[in-house]
Amino acid sequence: MPFDVEAATEKALSCQLLDSTSAKALCERLKPVLLRECNVKPVPVPVTVVGDVHGQVFDLLEMFRIGGPAWHSVC
Repeated sequence: MPFDVEAATEKALSCQLLDSTSAKALCERLKPVLLRECNVKPVPVPVTVVGDVHGQVFDLLEMFRIGGPAWHSVC
């Protein structure tokens, strides 16, 4: 059965969760669209993604402790 965009939209608008099959189908359908975006870049794995640390030096040091040094990082 093909992915029903309208049914998924109705579920989202009524704050219902998609079942796993529909969620996967949605991701597969969105993937080519998102890959065309200029802010999506391929990165080598393994990778550690870190959010904003809001200037907290100790949080930054903890992230380096967990993920290792960022000598080869690319922004």
